[in-house]
Amino acid sequence: MKMKYKDIISYVNKILSEYTMRLTLRQVYYRLVANYKLPNTRSNYNCLSAQLVRAREDGDVDEDRIEDRTRGFLGGDGGYRSPDRFAESYNLYKMDEEKFKQLTDLSRQIASLQAQYAAVKNAMKKIAW
Repeated sequence: MKMKYKDIISYVNKILSEYTMRLTLRQVYYRLVANYKLPNTRSNYNCLSAQLVRAREDGDVDEDRIEDRTRGFLGGDGGYRSPDRFAESYNLYKMDEEKFKQLTDLSRQIASLQAQYAAVKNAMKKIAW
């Protein structure tokens, strides 16, 4: 069976519409194998992968419905859809020096209390035995 772009993308969109969660390429592929009699070959898997890249770039498949759980990213835009979304995110986390100092001091106090708690807990274990 030759994988015609138009047909495959139609099947993929139908499969994606049946789920509320994001699917992986592999999940979509095996649904095509099971439900649409696509031969289970490495070349068909690779072909589907390439077609889904094109389909997401062209907007024929919603890119938010497919995920790659095995790959991380190094740098890049972190998945922001627009410069405005990135700027909004950045502004949420941007801190002035005073807030940063307060959080650093609080973090040190918490670490100190955790160490004191651990010491008391160890001492109590020794008393109990």
